[in-house]
Amino acid sequence: MHKRGKTSGQKAFSALVLSGGRIFKSGNSLAVRIPTLIAKRLHIEDGVEIQFGVDDDMLLIRKPPATSLDDLIDAITPKNLHRSTFENVLESERW
Repeated sequence: MHKRGKTSGQKAFSALVLSGGRIFKSGNSLAVRIPTLIAKRLHIEDGVEIQFGVDDDMLLIRKPPATSLDDLIDAITPKNLHRSTFENVLESERW
């Protein structure tokens, strides 16, 4: 039988287990309670958006990567660039 190595998520998980938790019902969904120690470390508070992922049998939760103005500008392509709004501007007009 081939023994699989640990995935990066499993390595990180084994290194960072701080406390257990419990899943509970919230309306029609399931919810996860995040311990205060973890929430403070990640600067997570009520209303902050998060992303979910799955790696084998692990549920991964993270804050979305920060998007800077430079990242947004770098994402502009000819395909997603809208046409100019000011096509008929006269020379004497100033903005």
